[in-house]
Amino acid sequence: MRKITDTVSIPELIPLREDIAQHNGFLYTGKMDASGFSSTGYNYAEEDYFQQCKSTMKPYISDIMNDGQQMVFLLEVPIITDGHFDGIVYGGISADFLSDIVLNLAMGNNGVAYVLDNRGNVIGHREASIVEEGSNMIEAAKADPSVADVAAVNQRMLQGETGFGTYNFYGDNKFVGFAPIDGYQEWSIAIETSQREFKSTLDRSIMLTVLVIVLVVLATFPVAVKVGRSISGPIQSCVVRLEKMADGDLHTPSPQVKSKDETAKLAKALEVMLSRLNNVAQDVTYHLGKMAQGDFRENIDRTYWGDFVAMEQSIKTIHSSLRNTLSQISQSAETVANGAVQVSNGAQSLSQGATEQASAIHELSATAESIAENARQTAAAAEEAGHFVTQAGAQMGGQHELCQRVEHRYGENIQRLHRN
Repeated sequence: MRKITDTVSIPELIPLREDIAQHNGFLYTGKMDASGFSSTGYNYAEEDYFQQCKSTMKPYISDIMNDGQQMVFLLEVPIITDGHFDGIVYGGISADFLSDIVLNLAMGNNGVAYVLDNRGNVIGHREASIVEEGSNMIEAAKADPSVADVAAVNQRMLQGETGFGTYNFYGDNKFVGFAPIDGYQEWSIAIETSQREFKSTLDRSIMLTVLVIVLVVLATFPVAVKVGRSISGPIQSCVVRLEKMADGDLHTPSPQVKSKDETAKLAKALEVMLSRLNNVAQDVTYHLGKMAQGDFRENIDRTYWGDFVAMEQSIKTIHSSLRNTLSQISQSAETVANGAVQVSNGAQSLSQGATEQASAIHELSATAESIAENARQTAAAAEEAGHFVTQAGAQMGGQHELCQRVEHRYGENIQRLHRN
């Protein structure tokens, strides 16, 4: 650093700087021009923090440093005039502020939190000596393999990762969680705790949690049973009603639920479903009954829902088809009836003629019977004449009187036959 001569006397700036520092929590404040010359009379142009603030033209926090009296950070804010870099305003911050922050973040009695800069140096720790010595486990692992696990976790922190890890630090197994700190300085913070202490705390927490759960279960069991019954009861009633519906029962009322939760919605939906199914069943039964009685005068005008529309269309088709068929049968029956009347009239005429023929046949039968009787008598007479002829042949010589008598008898019979 090179001291320079400033046209503004230093004593005139001291009160102003101290006032700014006091009101903003800084140890001190100052100003550097665009070339790096400070109001204190020194040139800081080659310092990394000045170069970073100048190149980015954004606020920047320096690495931890010793200002000759204590460990500090410098917070630099660029001065920009008409879009050009015109110097910086800086303030010194005690490095202990990070240690104070991480001190409150420690977990358990043996847990610690620490902050790393972008080089792996510890810049925040509850032990000030670690910060002052610039502890760096990444560098230490090159000579001491026993801290390689710590160095591996620190390396992940430098890469900006957020995560969780474990390592053994001088005989004590540690859990550690880490995450980057937002800002341009690329710092990262880690919180570590002893696995033994963490597990004992975790075990106590688990036991306490289990105890609380048991107490809560015991306290809420009666309420849970009551609530469970209020839910399961209506559901069971709905199940029983659905089983009855599966057996064909559409008339038993659906269960009534007085609550206003989902079980009430279930019971209401079941009631609507039963009502609609019952309406469909009654309508189908009514119209099928009418069709079974041969009454096709009523039209089917009820509107069905969903898949029952196909049933509605089928019933209407059956109704229309049967009505047309029966209409055609009725017309054919009427034609047959007309033909039957004509056949009946012809049969009546035929019957009358048959009656007349029967009477004539009866008379003819009587005549034939009379003829048969005469024929029998003639046959008998002929047989008797045959006897006489035989006797006459035997007594031809002296029986002349007998021949006359036979001839006379035979002649009477021949005349009677002619008369008949």
